[in-house]
Amino acid sequence: MVPIPPSWRSRLAFAAGWTVIAAAAAWLVINLAGWSSTTPFDFDAKKYYIPYAQRFLAEGWAFFADPKSVHVPPFSFLFAALTGAELGLQKAIGIGLSLATLLMVARMAMVVHSPAAGVCAAALFALTPLLPPYLSSGSVEPLYVFLFTAWLALLVEGAQRNATGWFVAAGIALGLAALTRATLVYFIPVVIVAALVLRWRRLGMRTLAKGLLTAHILALALVAPVIVRNLLLHGLPAISTGAGIALYAGHHANTWGFDPGYFNVAFDFGILGKDGWWHLDVEMDRLLAVMAKKVVASYEWMFLLKLYAIKAASFLFVSNQEWIAPVATLRGWRITELGLAALGAAAVLHRPIALLILAVTAFQFVAHVPVLYALRYSVVALEIPLILFAAIGLARASAWPWQRQLAGAGMLAAAILGGTLLAR
Repeated sequence: MVPIPPSWRSRLAFAAGWTVIAAAAAWLVINLAGWSSTTPFDFDAKKYYIPYAQRFLAEGWAFFADPKSVHVPPFSFLFAALTGAELGLQKAIGIGLSLATLLMVARMAMVVHSPAAGVCAAALFALTPLLPPYLSSGSVEPLYVFLFTAWLALLVEGAQRNATGWFVAAGIALGLAALTRATLVYFIPVVIVAALVLRWRRLGMRTLAKGLLTAHILALALVAPVIVRNLLLHGLPAISTGAGIALYAGHHANTWGFDPGYFNVAFDFGILGKDGWWHLDVEMDRLLAVMAKKVVASYEWMFLLKLYAIKAASFLFVSNQEWIAPVATLRGWRITELGLAALGAAAVLHRPIALLILAVTAFQFVAHVPVLYALRYSVVALEIPLILFAAIGLARASAWPWQRQLAGAGMLAAAILGGTLLAR
């Protein structure tokens, strides 16, 4: 048998890799297009984002004087206003953004680890059953996932190239992501402080620290004026309302902090406030936050610990209440991701950017445990980092001898079985 020359082997590997990425991209578009007509997650788009976008187009910046403008983060409806303010068009744009997200995740994995990891990342992103119901909707999930991934991908490129422009673009992406879903706002100061410490104590990382400072100070500069404006106009020192109901419902004993929709009941806030108050009104948001603190104070610490443990397990391993696919499928996929991601993260812990991605993943997990549980929050917070690290883990495992691959597969199967049994 004539051996294949090394040059041909590299060309074949290159062609095969990009064939897989192209196939993954094609399948993603087809799958999301199919889901777009059946996704049950268009409610917020129909209730808030599209109507608010239409109001902004009709009223201009005067709309921000209306307290309703702070019910949702501003870029969630400004983007819709800039792109047509029509539900079907938003879904089509979301599919395009998701395709770009697949390519960014693949590129990140290539830079952080290897070309093989990039191919695995594209395949995992296209095949996961967790993302399509949300990325096919007209809501903010496609936009937020795109901006969140762009922030990380641009940071990875900036660290790789030592170029300021990439960090500037990363800061803009992060600022817009925080103005789309406000959870990341609280992580920005953490990175700024960490970058200052790195610049002061680690001379070998001064360039990276400077880039991180540039990106996150710029992101803060985009977010801060919105917070100040909301404080002056509406007495709200935040990007939007919603924290009150999230904390109140997230500690409700009757639903164990889960979205009431899982139990076919409505939000329990009717006995609070005045007639006609809505849970996103500024006054109601403030009252719900106060009541949430009183509820937490009334619980025994063992009960609170159990409540958080149940929500944390559901956040990681998927609750038994999900309906978008068989729970076993969703849970098996998530446990597989976690197992591969642990292997992948261990392989790149020496990369400062990998540590940053791990840090924001841990932050989002911790930040979501006390608030209202819904699968879409878990998917949006965890899926991109898990796909990235799982792809690296998969690429790393594929280079092992067959004995280690067999042992690893056995351990992963045991983890899936154990996690499924524990979560029953």
